[in-house]
Amino acid sequence: MSGSCCKVHVRMEYEPEGVVESVGGALGLPQRRVKADLDRFRELIERRGSASGGWRGNVQGGVEKS
Repeated sequence: MSGSCCKVHVRMEYEPEGVVESVGGALGLPQRRVKADLDRFRELIERRGSASGGWRGNVQGGVEKS
């Protein structure tokens, strides 16, 4: 992957509480919500046009990697 690309992996786990969340989960609503949020995030980042100078690094398994 070149220096101008970034790849984001999302792993989502949750326990539905109640009938409404169980039905929503069965219909794939949480996954669609996360995808829509990530699409909006991508658009925000791409509109910037240049790096912000912010943190550069990796987080794997909840631990920051240099």
